[in-house]
Amino acid sequence: MEETSTATTAKQKGAIRQALGGASFIEKSVLLAFTAVTSGVLIPYIGDKIQATKTQNEVIVQAKAKLLDDVTNTIITYEYLAGDVSYYKSDSAWMNDKMQALAFERYSNKVVDLMAQWGVEIARAKTLVSPAISDKLEKFMDKVLTEQENKMVSLYTNNGTVEEWYEMNELTGKMYEEAKKLIAELAVDLKLTNADLKTK
Repeated sequence: MEETSTATTAKQKGAIRQALGGASFIEKSVLLAFTAVTSGVLIPYIGDKIQATKTQNEVIVQAKAKLLDDVTNTIITYEYLAGDVSYYKSDSAWMNDKMQALAFERYSNKVVDLMAQWGVEIARAKTLVSPAISDKLEKFMDKVLTEQENKMVSLYTNNGTVEEWYEMNELTGKMYEEAKKLIAELAVDLKLTNADLKTK
């Protein structure tokens, strides 16, 4: 009886040794240990990467929202200042030299800064929007300078006629509409949501 018990115990020990020493058990043990170690290292690493990506995305969204706000402010401010100058001589019924002089002074005091800001915004746009939109922003600035700004300064300096100022005022209205379309295109290209703009 004792011999049978000893033999059974020996067989069990042999089976345990065989199971523990078997290739399958060793592989599973190594795999389990490797999984435990890599999980402990990779999970925090992956979590950090996800957080860094989320933070980076938030920074990009904020930069895009700021660009849209800045471009809108610069271009629309310019068009309002230019429109104010042309308005006071575009119709003989409300012609007012004094008011136009004040409007031209306001315009002159701000135009250089506005154009400098616009140039900076175009440079920023090159990293945040498609080349087609940044190119449109640059071409519109060139158009404003050549077709609007130069002509308006020349009219004011040379005391343009009511007809010339009327044409200038009409041109400014068209440029304002073109500016609004360009800003809308910029907003679409930036792919901003209302929520993005509210958290700016």
